[in-house]
Amino acid sequence: MNTQWKVLAFGMVAAILIAAAAASIGAWQYAQVNHDLTGRLLATADALVVQAGNERIHHLETVSAGIATNPALVGAIEGALKVDAGAERAADVGPVRDQLEERRRDAGLAAAAALDAGGKTLVATGETFLSSYDYAVLALVKQARSTSLPASAMISDGKGMHIVTVTPLARAGFDASLLTAEGFDEKRLRTITAISKVELALIVFSGDGPHVQSSTLDAAGTQALADAAVARQATWLGHVGARDPNQEALDLGGHSWTAGVFAVQRADRNTALVALVPPTFASDLANTLSLPLAVAAGAAILAMAVLLWIHWRRTLGPISAMTLLAERAQRGDYALNFKAPGGGIASRLANALNRILGQLDRYRVPPGTPRRRATDSR
Repeated sequence: MNTQWKVLAFGMVAAILIAAAAASIGAWQYAQVNHDLTGRLLATADALVVQAGNERIHHLETVSAGIATNPALVGAIEGALKVDAGAERAADVGPVRDQLEERRRDAGLAAAAALDAGGKTLVATGETFLSSYDYAVLALVKQARSTSLPASAMISDGKGMHIVTVTPLARAGFDASLLTAEGFDEKRLRTITAISKVELALIVFSGDGPHVQSSTLDAAGTQALADAAVARQATWLGHVGARDPNQEALDLGGHSWTAGVFAVQRADRNTALVALVPPTFASDLANTLSLPLAVAAGAAILAMAVLLWIHWRRTLGPISAMTLLAERAQRGDYALNFKAPGGGIASRLANALNRILGQLDRYRVPPGTPRRRATDSR
């Protein structure tokens, strides 16, 4: 193999090694970008859920404040509370139920209840989940009674999540509270999913295991998530309320998802929001980055080849030719003419060699020795 091909082969190997190193760096950068973007997607989804929850809580508190000042409802509650201890309460709460049901329907709420001074349910309307709770022990009821200000929270009835607001009736002159509720249903989660491109699920961890309250996954995905929650209950409960966002790979239906677990605002610590970045995100990101990386690697190899060719033409090629002619001059052939293009180091070397050979030819020994045939390098 001549020198030219050796140089080209060396240059191509070097270019391939450089491209391989660049590909390795690109793969590492892809992993970092994928991790960072996934974390941002999860955090964005959590922020949207928090914002949606705050909006619904503000709406519910505003509606509740209006209902709590309705004269007919306030009068009915006051009358029911004045019933003698030995009387039939059912007959006395009828007006309260009628007024409360009318106000609930007008406001479009899922449920409403009137609570007595001890936080016990006086009457409840709408969805029946309200009647199953002992609100006297709930923190938001105690908070509302102690501060005389509305208090809100998210609670689960085992089937779904509900936003609940307790509004004290202190201004009415007696000790009672109005409790209102609306569901935080999958429709709101699906709206957030459409914006963030992240699937969402609300999970409650109870004594008999985790329960998926709401989910934007299909039935099979929801069941797979419930099974995964059973195996990860302790870990996920540890993530609830953590300051730093978390990411973990989660296999659902044979596909690798990236899951993040977040606390649900104004809910118990046994309630978690699980955000899931679909597996298509990583593949789409890889497809997006692979073409520019491939083009960059090809351009690097092509640029290396062009630079090698230019370097060969201007420097390496002429020096290689001058090496061969210098060997001929060593055998006595001084009538040589070295040529090199441009004005670089090869051209200066060729001119210097031509001057040296001219001097040697002038002082040839013995004098009169015929000149050898001139050979020009090209």
